[in-house]
Amino acid sequence: MKKKWSYLFWILLLAIFIRLSLDAGISGDEYLHLRHSYLVLDYFKTLGKDRAALYTPKTFLQYYGQSFDNLATLISEVFNIEDIFTLRHILNAVAGWLVVLFTFLTARELGGKRVAVIATLLLLLSPRFIGHSFNNLKDIPFALGFIASLFFIIKYLGHLKDSPFGIKTGIAASIAFTISIRPAGLLIIIYMWLFAGIRLLQLYKFNIREMWPDIKTLLFISLAGYFAGLLFWPYALENPIWHPIQSTIVMTDYYITIRQLFEGKLTWSDHLPWYYLIKYISITVPVMVPAGIVLSIGYFKNKLFNRSSAIYFTILLFFAFFPLIFIILRSSNVYGGWRHVIFIYPSLIIISSLGFNWLREKIKNRTVRYLYAAVVLLFLAQPFLFMVRNHPYEVVYFNPFVGGIKGARGNYEMDYYFHSTRGAAGKLREYLSRTGEKDVIIGGNFETAWFFRHFPAVADNVYTPYYYRNSKDWDYDIITAAYMTNHSLQPGNWPPENTILTIDVDSVPICAVLKRQTKDDLRAMQLIKEGNADSAVVILESVIKKYPKNETAYLELGKAYIKMARYLLAIKTFERSLKMLPGYEPVMYYLAEARYKAGDINKAVETLNQLLKVNSKYLLAYITLADYYRENGEKDKAIGILNKCLEVKPRYKKALDKLKQLE
Repeated sequence: MKKKWSYLFWILLLAIFIRLSLDAGISGDEYLHLRHSYLVLDYFKTLGKDRAALYTPKTFLQYYGQSFDNLATLISEVFNIEDIFTLRHILNAVAGWLVVLFTFLTARELGGKRVAVIATLLLLLSPRFIGHSFNNLKDIPFALGFIASLFFIIKYLGHLKDSPFGIKTGIAASIAFTISIRPAGLLIIIYMWLFAGIRLLQLYKFNIREMWPDIKTLLFISLAGYFAGLLFWPYALENPIWHPIQSTIVMTDYYITIRQLFEGKLTWSDHLPWYYLIKYISITVPVMVPAGIVLSIGYFKNKLFNRSSAIYFTILLFFAFFPLIFIILRSSNVYGGWRHVIFIYPSLIIISSLGFNWLREKIKNRTVRYLYAAVVLLFLAQPFLFMVRNHPYEVVYFNPFVGGIKGARGNYEMDYYFHSTRGAAGKLREYLSRTGEKDVIIGGNFETAWFFRHFPAVADNVYTPYYYRNSKDWDYDIITAAYMTNHSLQPGNWPPENTILTIDVDSVPICAVLKRQTKDDLRAMQLIKEGNADSAVVILESVIKKYPKNETAYLELGKAYIKMARYLLAIKTFERSLKMLPGYEPVMYYLAEARYKAGDINKAVETLNQLLKVNSKYLLAYITLADYYRENGEKDKAIGILNKCLEVKPRYKKALDKLKQLE
C-alpha cells in the first residue's frame, strides 16, 4: 500500500511540474540553443555535408553537445509541433522532476528515508531550482546527469563485482547523458575511477589479479559512456578524442564576459570577486539549506572516520564542493548567478538534509523534536509562499539574508534570464486589443517576435538595449530589469516615467512596458546624420524640455553641439545628463571629447580615466586617451595606456596600429 502512495506522489509531482512549466517564459539562452539545434539536425540530415554546426565563432556552441535541445527540436520536427517552446519546457520539467527523484534516491541510499524526505522537501522549496526546471535546457539536464551519476556510482561501490548489470548500465548512461550536454561531463569518469580505485584498494590492497575484473568493468563503463555521449554532438564526432578534450579546455577558460550587477556595482564577469558563487548561492536558496550544511559538520565528523562508510560520504562531498573549489581556484569566468553550478545543488541539498537529520537524532525529548520540526517548516514557509505569490517568476527569488527581492533591488541582477518578457508581452497584447492600434512596432531588450507571431497588429519587432532604447524606432518597448546600474533601478528611476504596464515580484517591478512619448529624438538623429545639426538642436532642446529624463536626447544634443563647435554648451549638456544618469558611458566619452576640443586637456584625460574605472573594457576610451597623451607630448603614457588596452583585448587592431605608430 505504501508503494502505491509513493508512486502516486511521484506521478502527481510530475504532473505539477509539467503544468507549471506551461506558464514559463523563454529564457535568455533558449533562442541561441534552438537555432544551433537546427544546425545540428541539418548536419545529421545531410550526413555531415552541412557543416554550419561545426563553425560557431560567436556563440561557441560547437563545443556543446546540447543533446537535450537537439532532442526537443527533433521531436518538434518529427511530429510537426509548431509551439517548440512549450515542448521544450515540458521536456525540461520532466528533467527537473527526475533531478528531484534521483536526489530522493541518493539521499535514501546515504541516510535513509527520513533524509530522503527532507532532501525532497528542501529541493521542492528551492524557488530558483524550480524556476530553472521550467525552461533551462542546459543546466537542469546537466544537473540530472550529475545526480544520476552520483546515485549509480554509490550503488556500484557498494557491490563492485556483484553489482547488477542495471547499475553498471546506469553509470554508463548517466555519463553519456551528461557528456552529451556539456563536455564537463567528462569529470564523472574521473570521479568514478578515483573512488572506485580507492574502494578497490580498500578491498584488495594492491592485488591486481583480484582487481582486474572490476578494472575491466570500469573500462567498459568509461568507454561506453564516453562514446555514447558523442553520438549526437557533431563537433565531437569529427574527432572523438581531441575535440571533446579541446571543448573541455575552451569551456573551462570561457572568455566571453558579461557585466553583472553584484553588490551594487556593474562588474565584468571575469573581474567578479572569488566569493561570487558562494555569496550568490547563500542569498538565493532557502535559508535552511546553508543552515543544514553547517549542521552537517557534526554528522560528517564521525562518518568520515568510519572506514566502512567514509568513501560514500567523501564522494558526496566531492560532487558537491570540488567543482566550486575548482572554479574559485582557477578564477573561472562565471555569470548569471549560480546557474552554471546548479549541478552541485542536489548534492548540497543532501548534505543539508543529513545535517538536519543528525540534529533531530541528537534531540531525545519528543516535544523538543516537534518544536524543532515546526521551526524548520516555519522557515520553509517563506520560499513556499514566495513561489505561490510569484509563479512563474520563481527564478528571481532572494532570501531574507538580503531582505528578499526588495533588498536585492539595485544590488544584484533580478530577472537576468528575461523570464518576465513573456508575461509583459501577454499584458501588452491585451492592451493593444483594447486600443485597436495597428502597424505597431514592438521593442525589447530581449527578443519579442515569438510572443506576437499570431498578433496581426504588430508590424515589426526591434532589439532595444535599455540605455539606447530611444535611438531605435518603436511604439511600445518591453524592458526587463537586467544588466542595469544601481542608480537606474532605484525607485523613481525604475520603471521609467513612460511605463504603462509592469510585471511585479513582491511589489518590485522586474519588467516594464513603455509607451513612446515622442519620435522627435529619432528625427533629430537623422538630421544630425544629414549634417543639419542646427535643426536637430532645436528639436532636441524641445524634447528635453518636455521629457527631461530622455537620455538619448541629452546625448544627441551634446553631440550636435560638438559638431557646431559649441563646446561649452556640449559640456553643460553632458554634465546635466550625468547628474540624471551617473556613469553613463557614451556621455562620459563625448564629454571628454568636448572638454578636449574646448582646450581643457587635463579634464578630458580625467574624464576618460573615470570612464575606464566605470567600464575597464570601453576600448575606444583607451585609444582616444592614447591620442590625447601623444598630442600632449606624453609618449610613454600613450604607450602605457595602449598596453593596458591590449591586456583587456590582446589582439585589438586599433591598439596594435597605434603602438606601431608610436614606436
